[in-house]
Amino acid sequence: MPVINVDGLRVSYTDTGSGMPIVFVPGLAGSKDWFDYQALGLADHYRIISYDLRQTRGQNAYNLDVLVDDLARLLSRLRIFAAVVAGHGLGGLIALKFAAVHPECSPALVLCSTTPSFPHSSDDEFISHMLPGEIKFESAIIRWWKKWFGCNNANGRNALTNCLTNIDHATLTRRLDILRSSDLTPLLGDIEVPTLVVASTDDVPYVLAGSQILEEGIPDTNLEIIEGADRFYFHTRHDLFNALIADYLSEKIAQF
Repeated sequence: MPVINVDGLRVSYTDTGSGMPIVFVPGLAGSKDWFDYQALGLADHYRIISYDLRQTRGQNAYNLDVLVDDLARLLSRLRIFAAVVAGHGLGGLIALKFAAVHPECSPALVLCSTTPSFPHSSDDEFISHMLPGEIKFESAIIRWWKKWFGCNNANGRNALTNCLTNIDHATLTRRLDILRSSDLTPLLGDIEVPTLVVASTDDVPYVLAGSQILEEGIPDTNLEIIEGADRFYFHTRHDLFNALIADYLSEKIAQF
């Protein structure tokens, strides 16, 4: 996978296809590899980009604004001046704030299983809601193995679990703090771009409620609830998820 230097920050990312760029932003401890099926299924008509969020690396400043700025600088470094931003969970908060701060840079949003304001749940509750498996803080040898031999691409949650970011404890703690402290509800009325909100019947109640808040608060919004799907429908129901995105963008964005 390519790595790019963005103002001193090394960002691991994927970039495939051509056409209108869609950048997929992972959540809590997800990775760029979670969106392999979007790269496979949408790259015939779109340029599909995904990337890994930064870790703290001992930095004091690690907040939502930093993560939003990372996205803006990555797109600038790739010479992408406008892109559809699709975020899952925490990535949805990043997408929302990005659209509010850089309205000229995103012609549409896709918000997946997210809410403008997360509850003050415990760490364990958040992790169980948002991740398909147990977080493991891996040794250097395991990280080296994954770097060179990649993730297991088998279907199902095992592939997602195997592709969890090699996240350190400090970073996970800070990201959980961002979920608890962020409330983007006041920004919703200022989002001027078409927004597709996606959730599943297996999402936790506060995510389903948050999806409705997004639908009611953002002026131009479509809400799609995927029946009978789990929370990782971008992987387990990828054909349907990809079709939702393609149909929505073809309807809302006639020309890029």
